[in-house]
Amino acid sequence: MSNLKLENVTDYASAKAFIGNRDRAKLGHNTYLYRGKKADFFYVEYHGNLIVRYQPTVTYATNSGWHTRTTTNRLNKLTNMSFRIRQGVHQYFNKTTGDWLDLMCNDGAHDFNIHEGVA
Repeated sequence: MSNLKLENVTDYASAKAFIGNRDRAKLGHNTYLYRGKKADFFYVEYHGNLIVRYQPTVTYATNSGWHTRTTTNRLNKLTNMSFRIRQGVHQYFNKTTGDWLDLMCNDGAHDFNIHEGVA
């Protein structure tokens, strides 16, 4: 079990409420929430790597090439999605259907982007 402590930010509305008028807010150890400069979105960086992007109707997540349990734990805490490492391969577990889905890779090896609509 993870002892990871992060602020309760999991979607666009909670990110907007948490950041307020600031351009940057600390969520936890080496984890920061930023306001998008030119568009209406917020994003989270972990050790300087983008891992989550909150838009008004959708949330995007990426592991930025870091296939680690700590990155996976942050993705689980910062989204309403559930990520797990399965035999060394990252997969997305759809909580509604109970299905494991392969992640769509941008470069075929490292980066994944998936999204879940925000009600």
